Amino acid sequence: MRINHLIQADVTAPVVAAGAHARFWMDSCGGRDQVAQQMQRDGWQAYEAPLPDLLARWCHGLQPLMIDIGANTGFYSLLAAACGARHVHAFEPVTEIVEVLQANVTISELSERITLHQVALGAQAGEGLLFMPTTEHGLVETSASLNPKFRSQHSGQRAVPVRKLDDLMPSLTQGMTPGQPLLMKIDVETAESEVLTGAMQVLHHWRPALVCEILQGTDVRFWQGLVQRFDYVHFAMKPQAPWLNAELQVVPNDRARDHVFLPKENLVQWMACL
Repeated sequence: MRINHLIQADVTAPVVAAGAHARFWMDSCGGRDQVAQQMQRDGWQAYEAPLPDLLARWCHGLQPLMIDIGANTGFYSLLAAACGARHVHAFEPVTEIVEVLQANVTISELSERITLHQVALGAQAGEGLLFMPTTEHGLVETSASLNPKFRSQHSGQRAVPVRKLDDLMPSLTQGMTPGQPLLMKIDVETAESEVLTGAMQVLHHWRPALVCEILQGTDVRFWQGLVQRFDYVHFAMKPQAPWLNAELQVVPNDRARDHVFLPKENLVQWMACL
């Protein structure tokens, strides 16, 4: 359903409880937001399937704190908050995208459940260079990266504040105790390992479930080390059931870019929602 330039998403059973529904809106930006456009064309579950379905079930069933790193125009933040996440912290450093994200949060009436942070997350606190891709496609650009090698060409670069997640967690988790569900989605265009390098205390203390995009060219030794050091179970995400297949090796696959890492001691809790 389209209302002027707004595209509506309705999440119903069996993802949420029978008789219940979750709803949010995204601005199509005059057709320039490809995520919103796909949601209108194919439904909210189609974008990067089956990740939206998994995330919605986890947020409805466990009410986790959600940390959305690389939130872009807000699809996953909006979905998580609408489906029952305890709270969502959305991190997005690009000013133009943050403006769209803020508008989507406001029109969806989720301002009390989503907090926006206009900073990048990395291995060290300070200032970093965000490399902007070329813009000849005319779409809302959502693939800027702190990694200059992510794209072969750039339209420019800009300085952005960079923070460590370890330093921010005391303020993000006020009112929570270790053991309560924490879900982190990280999609930062090949800089995911940098984010997690700055979140080693989070992995040890808070034991989050992780959803990470892993692209070709990524050093898989980092991910294998994370699984072994922090006692996680790795799942490759598949578009058809069974959605999650436990695999010992982390192998990048351009047709299935999203990977899930679940803390071994809480595996049953996370899998029971699916």
